[in-house]
Amino acid sequence: MLRMTLAVVLVLLAYVTPAQAQFAPKFGLIGGVNLTHIDLTDSAKPPSDIYHGKTAPGAGAVVLFPVANRIGIRMELMWLEKGQTISGGVFQDGLAGSLDLNYFEVPVLAVVDLLGGRMRPYVVAGPSFGFLLGAFITGDGGSSDIKYVFDAPALSVIGGGGFAYLLPRARLFIEARYAGGVNNIEAQRITFPGGSTSVNSETMKTKGVQIMIGVTVR
Repeated sequence: MLRMTLAVVLVLLAYVTPAQAQFAPKFGLIGGVNLTHIDLTDSAKPPSDIYHGKTAPGAGAVVLFPVANRIGIRMELMWLEKGQTISGGVFQDGLAGSLDLNYFEVPVLAVVDLLGGRMRPYVVAGPSFGFLLGAFITGDGGSSDIKYVFDAPALSVIGGGGFAYLLPRARLFIEARYAGGVNNIEAQRITFPGGSTSVNSETMKTKGVQIMIGVTVR
Protein backbone atom coordinates (compact mmCIF):
# COMPACT_ATOMS: atom_id res chain seq x y z
CA MET A 1 0.00 0.00 0.00
CA LEU A 2 2.84 2.36 0.89
CA ARG A 3 4.60 1.61 -2.38
CA MET A 4 1.41 2.30 -4.33
CA THR A 5 0.92 5.60 -2.50
CA LEU A 6 4.48 6.65 -3.26
CA ALA A 7 4.02 5.71 -6.90
CA VAL A 8 0.86 7.86 -7.14
CA VAL A 9 2.65 10.81 -5.51
CA LEU A 10 5.57 10.52 -7.96
CA VAL A 11 3.20 10.41 -10.93
CA LEU A 12 1.35 13.49 -9.69
CA LEU A 13 4.61 15.35 -9.16
CA ALA A 14 5.66 14.47 -12.69
CA TYR A 15 2.57 16.26 -14.02
CA VAL A 16 2.39 19.13 -11.53
CA THR A 17 6.02 20.25 -11.80
CA PRO A 18 5.90 21.01 -15.57
CA ALA A 19 2.55 22.75 -15.12
CA GLN A 20 3.97 24.94 -12.36
CA ALA A 21 6.95 25.80 -14.54
CA GLN A 22 4.67 26.63 -17.47
CA PHE A 23 2.66 29.15 -15.44
CA ALA A 24 5.54 30.59 -13.40
CA PRO A 25 6.31 34.31 -13.91
CA LYS A 26 8.89 35.09 -16.58
CA PHE A 27 11.25 38.06 -16.29
CA GLY A 28 13.04 39.99 -18.98
CA LEU A 29 13.98 43.23 -20.72
CA ILE A 30 12.31 45.46 -23.31
CA GLY A 31 13.46 48.43 -25.36
CA GLY A 32 12.83 50.35 -28.54
CA VAL A 33 11.64 53.65 -29.97
CA ASN A 34 8.58 55.80 -29.44
CA LEU A 35 7.32 57.74 -32.48
CA THR A 36 5.71 60.28 -30.22
CA HIS A 37 3.49 63.30 -30.70
CA ILE A 38 1.36 65.57 -28.52
CA ASP A 39 -2.33 66.20 -29.11
CA LEU A 40 -2.46 69.88 -28.15
CA THR A 41 -5.58 72.05 -28.14
CA ASP A 42 -6.09 75.58 -26.83
CA SER A 43 -9.53 77.12 -26.55
CA ALA A 44 -7.98 80.62 -26.47
CA LYS A 45 -5.78 80.26 -29.57
CA PRO A 46 -6.24 79.02 -33.15
CA PRO A 47 -4.66 75.68 -34.18
CA SER A 48 -0.92 75.86 -34.83
CA ASP A 49 1.28 73.92 -37.23
CA ILE A 50 4.56 74.57 -35.39
CA TYR A 51 4.46 71.27 -33.48
CA HIS A 52 5.66 68.00 -34.98
CA GLY A 53 6.36 64.47 -33.82
CA LYS A 54 9.75 63.09 -32.86
CA THR A 55 11.49 59.76 -32.34
CA ALA A 56 12.42 59.04 -28.71
CA PRO A 57 13.86 56.05 -26.82
CA GLY A 58 12.36 53.76 -24.21
CA ALA A 59 13.70 50.82 -22.18
CA GLY A 60 13.01 48.83 -19.05
CA ALA A 61 12.15 45.55 -17.38
CA VAL A 62 9.20 43.24 -18.00
CA VAL A 63 7.36 40.50 -16.11
CA LEU A 64 5.10 38.05 -17.96
CA PHE A 65 2.46 36.18 -15.94
CA PRO A 66 1.05 33.23 -17.94
CA VAL A 67 -2.61 32.71 -16.96
CA ALA A 68 -3.73 30.12 -19.52
CA ASN A 69 -2.54 28.37 -22.64
CA ARG A 70 -1.34 31.13 -25.04
CA ILE A 71 -2.66 33.91 -22.75
CA GLY A 72 -0.65 36.04 -20.34
CA ILE A 73 -0.47 39.38 -18.55
CA ARG A 74 2.67 41.41 -19.17
CA MET A 75 3.67 44.26 -16.88
CA GLU A 76 6.45 46.60 -17.96
CA LEU A 77 8.48 49.04 -15.86
CA MET A 78 9.95 51.48 -18.37
CA TRP A 79 11.71 54.77 -18.78
CA LEU A 80 9.97 56.30 -21.79
CA GLU A 81 10.46 59.65 -23.47
CA LYS A 82 7.52 61.50 -24.99
CA GLY A 83 7.07 64.95 -26.51
CA GLN A 84 7.40 66.73 -29.84
CA THR A 85 9.61 69.00 -31.90
CA ILE A 86 8.87 72.70 -32.34
CA SER A 87 9.48 74.48 -35.65
CA GLY A 88 12.25 77.05 -36.05
CA GLY A 89 11.36 80.71 -35.64
CA VAL A 90 9.54 80.19 -32.33
CA PHE A 91 12.68 80.80 -30.29
CA GLN A 92 14.84 83.91 -30.32
CA ASP A 93 17.75 82.23 -32.09
CA GLY A 94 15.50 81.02 -34.91
CA LEU A 95 16.42 77.39 -34.34
CA ALA A 96 14.04 74.49 -33.87
CA GLY A 97 13.38 73.24 -30.36
CA SER A 98 11.66 70.39 -28.60
CA LEU A 99 9.38 69.47 -25.72
CA ASP A 100 10.93 66.54 -23.85
CA LEU A 101 8.80 64.61 -21.34
CA ASN A 102 10.49 61.80 -19.41
CA TYR A 103 8.12 59.24 -17.91
CA PHE A 104 8.23 56.21 -15.66
CA GLU A 105 5.76 54.16 -17.68
CA VAL A 106 3.88 51.09 -16.42
CA PRO A 107 1.93 49.28 -19.19
CA VAL A 108 -0.22 46.35 -18.03
CA LEU A 109 -1.05 44.37 -21.16
CA ALA A 110 -2.98 41.24 -22.02
CA VAL A 111 -0.89 39.12 -24.42
CA VAL A 112 -2.76 36.58 -26.57
CA ASP A 113 -0.84 34.22 -28.87
CA LEU A 114 -2.90 33.58 -32.01
CA LEU A 115 -1.09 30.33 -32.87
CA GLY A 116 0.97 27.68 -31.11
CA GLY A 117 4.41 26.46 -32.12
CA ARG A 118 7.75 28.22 -31.96
CA MET A 119 6.82 31.24 -34.11
CA ARG A 120 3.74 32.89 -32.62
CA PRO A 121 1.91 35.96 -33.87
CA TYR A 122 0.19 37.70 -30.99
CA VAL A 123 -1.88 40.74 -30.03
CA VAL A 124 -1.58 43.01 -27.00
CA ALA A 125 -4.00 45.43 -25.36
CA GLY A 126 -4.37 47.22 -22.06
CA PRO A 127 -3.82 50.42 -20.08
CA SER A 128 -0.57 52.23 -19.42
CA PHE A 129 0.16 54.52 -16.49
CA GLY A 130 2.81 57.24 -16.95
CA PHE A 131 4.39 59.14 -14.06
CA LEU A 132 6.31 62.26 -15.03
CA LEU A 133 9.98 62.32 -14.06
CA GLY A 134 11.01 65.49 -15.89
CA ALA A 135 9.75 68.03 -18.43
CA PHE A 136 11.99 70.34 -20.47
CA ILE A 137 11.72 72.85 -23.29
CA THR A 138 14.93 72.88 -25.33
CA GLY A 139 15.72 75.91 -27.45
CA ASP A 140 17.58 79.24 -27.47
CA GLY A 141 20.78 77.31 -26.86
CA GLY A 142 19.63 75.78 -23.59
CA SER A 143 17.04 73.76 -21.71
CA SER A 144 14.35 74.99 -19.30
CA ASP A 145 12.64 72.88 -16.64
CA ILE A 146 8.84 73.17 -17.01
CA LYS A 147 7.68 70.29 -14.84
CA TYR A 148 5.50 72.75 -12.90
CA VAL A 149 3.20 72.94 -15.96
CA PHE A 150 2.08 69.32 -15.48
CA ASP A 151 0.11 67.91 -12.57
CA ALA A 152 -1.46 64.63 -13.73
CA PRO A 153 -0.22 61.13 -14.61
CA ALA A 154 -0.53 60.21 -18.29
CA LEU A 155 -3.13 57.49 -18.75
CA SER A 156 -2.99 55.75 -22.13
CA VAL A 157 -4.72 52.85 -23.86
CA ILE A 158 -2.42 50.52 -25.82
CA GLY A 159 -3.25 48.18 -28.69
CA GLY A 160 -0.97 46.34 -31.09
CA GLY A 161 0.63 43.08 -32.08
CA GLY A 162 3.85 41.32 -32.88
CA PHE A 163 5.72 38.07 -33.32
CA ALA A 164 7.31 35.91 -30.63
CA TYR A 165 9.88 33.15 -31.07
CA LEU A 166 9.94 30.51 -28.33
CA LEU A 167 13.14 28.89 -27.13
CA PRO A 168 13.28 26.17 -24.44
CA ARG A 169 13.70 28.73 -21.65
CA ALA A 170 13.11 32.09 -23.34
CA ARG A 171 10.61 34.07 -25.41
CA LEU A 172 11.96 36.60 -27.92
CA PHE A 173 9.49 39.14 -29.28
CA ILE A 174 9.16 42.16 -31.52
CA GLU A 175 6.00 44.26 -31.61
CA ALA A 176 4.41 47.49 -32.78
CA ARG A 177 1.72 49.18 -30.73
CA TYR A 178 -0.20 52.43 -30.56
CA ALA A 179 -0.54 54.28 -27.25
CA GLY A 180 -3.27 56.92 -27.18
CA GLY A 181 -3.51 59.30 -24.24
CA VAL A 182 -6.97 59.70 -22.72
CA ASN A 183 -6.46 62.50 -20.18
CA ASN A 184 -5.12 66.05 -20.05
CA ILE A 185 -1.66 66.07 -18.45
CA GLU A 186 -1.36 69.86 -18.05
CA ALA A 187 -2.37 71.76 -14.93
CA GLN A 188 -5.51 73.86 -15.27
CA ARG A 189 -3.92 76.49 -13.04
CA ILE A 190 -0.15 76.84 -13.37
CA THR A 191 1.97 77.99 -10.43
CA PHE A 192 5.22 79.45 -11.75
CA PRO A 193 8.55 79.19 -9.88
CA GLY A 194 8.24 82.80 -8.68
CA GLY A 195 4.89 82.07 -7.04
CA SER A 196 2.58 83.73 -9.58
CA THR A 197 -0.30 81.73 -11.03
CA SER A 198 -2.15 81.65 -14.32
CA VAL A 199 -5.22 79.90 -15.69
CA ASN A 200 -4.20 77.48 -18.45
CA SER A 201 -6.47 77.10 -21.47
CA GLU A 202 -4.35 74.37 -23.11
CA THR A 203 -5.06 70.66 -22.97
CA MET A 204 -2.35 68.17 -23.81
CA LYS A 205 -2.57 64.42 -24.43
CA THR A 206 0.31 62.11 -25.31
CA LYS A 207 0.25 59.62 -28.15
CA GLY A 208 2.74 57.51 -30.03
CA VAL A 209 3.57 54.44 -32.06
CA GLN A 210 6.01 52.27 -30.13
CA ILE A 211 8.26 49.69 -31.80
CA MET A 212 9.70 47.36 -29.18
CA ILE A 213 11.89 44.28 -28.95
CA GLY A 214 12.35 42.18 -25.84
CA VAL A 215 12.98 38.85 -24.17
CA THR A 216 11.54 37.00 -21.19
CA VAL A 217 13.16 33.99 -19.53
CA ARG A 218 12.30 31.50 -16.80
